[in-house]
Amino acid sequence: MRCIPPLPVENPRSTSKVCQIPGCPASTREGKPYCSDHVDQNPYATQLLESLAELEREHAKVRRRGATAVRPDSPTSCEILRELEQQRTCSVARLAQILALPQTLVGTYVQGLARSGHVMTSGFRRDRLQVSLAQPANAEGVASRNAG
Repeated sequence: MRCIPPLPVENPRSTSKVCQIPGCPASTREGKPYCSDHVDQNPYATQLLESLAELEREHAKVRRRGATAVRPDSPTSCEILRELEQQRTCSVARLAQILALPQTLVGTYVQGLARSGHVMTSGFRRDRLQVSLAQPANAEGVASRNAG
């Protein structure tokens, strides 16, 4: 039996390019357009860094102005609401742990979301405050009509 050797294929890991930043002589890894020093110039990385900076500005505003600065459509508010959809009821401390945010910041978001009617809180002590999604007004009306 005659064995035909495989055709030579260029290994993408071995192809090195020069960084696309003008004046940078460094080679890139795995055929990427930027070297390790300039990876933040990648459009995806730039967009990600902008999103993180916007999130930090939002958190700073909420820390400064309190619950009145909480927007229900903000990324952090949406994360809290999404988590409550899954957990049903959760403590502020647990939400802070899940979201990897300071408990005081999450508590402020919960206050803002409670003010806007998106969540309900129960419990008396701040460290034991339980949070759940608010019942839609329609659902209460339907439930009371069906019961009576």
